[in-house]
Amino acid sequence: MNLALETYSYRRGEEVLNNKPILKMEIEDILLNPGTDIFTLSCDEYADAVRAIFAEKGWESHPSLVTKSGDIIEVMDFRKERFGIDLGLQAESDPRVILGFQKARDSADTEVDVGIYITTTKTFQEHMEPISGKPWSAPDYRTVTKGVAQICRQTITPICILGLEVVIPPLQTIDLDMTAPSIIRELILAYLQSIYGSNLIKDVKVKGARAILEFDGITRIDDKDIILAIELGRKESSFPSRLRSGYLKGFADSIREYQKISGRKVSLRFIMLGNFDPSYIEEIFGRGGTSAGWAQGIELEYEMHSFADFDYFLSCKRKELGG
Repeated sequence: MNLALETYSYRRGEEVLNNKPILKMEIEDILLNPGTDIFTLSCDEYADAVRAIFAEKGWESHPSLVTKSGDIIEVMDFRKERFGIDLGLQAESDPRVILGFQKARDSADTEVDVGIYITTTKTFQEHMEPISGKPWSAPDYRTVTKGVAQICRQTITPICILGLEVVIPPLQTIDLDMTAPSIIRELILAYLQSIYGSNLIKDVKVKGARAILEFDGITRIDDKDIILAIELGRKESSFPSRLRSGYLKGFADSIREYQKISGRKVSLRFIMLGNFDPSYIEEIFGRGGTSAGWAQGIELEYEMHSFADFDYFLSCKRKELGG
């Protein structure tokens, strides 16, 4: 998974930004390389890291001016070489601070050639929360860009909106649409086995009282059997989905029957591979989600894996085999 910046230009803001390519590259480098693994941070932690780097690189922090009435007004977060920056990275961020770039024209010490408002896209926020396990909430890029014209209708200062975006490389090693589900399952289980560092029992079939109980795989930890159920975040794939199939109650009954037959503690773990909307995850596994109804008495968990990580594993295996 890679990071990139979306750019929205108001009153030729991007053109002004491009006039100073070195300074532009410095801004981009700070945002995309905050000095620590961004995928472990909350939005507040990321904002703090970015603020520290801007200060280290000589950006004037919180430029302010004195009004005619003697009040001191802060007009932006950072300023350097007549570039102004406001960070809209936190839940309480208000895009209307963009108006400060216009107010900054009241003083030669704060005036800027372009005002840059930095935020994140909705897609970025939705990916970051489950990956980091921490909150990511702020005015999203699309909402901000839609409102810029109204906010700045009397502003003549050029404005740029930069939106931090996540770029997910397409899966290249295997074509999910053209590969049999049985082969995809086998490859995913091999990928999981490399992560867990222990053997998996694959393609499990157990004779039940009325039918054969079938599971994608089982990994055993001490006295517990963890039943693995693979889900692909890819609607166009032919890979079967238990969460979307409408047969969850029957699947849950199979888990309970297996627990009774085996006499072991059992946990059901959904392997969520790919791009799942956080709202969908919350709808299923959140407090009061649909799983509360069908999974009664079953220890339930899930884990997220990206297509990029799975593809990297397949690429490495291919190299090992000389392919």
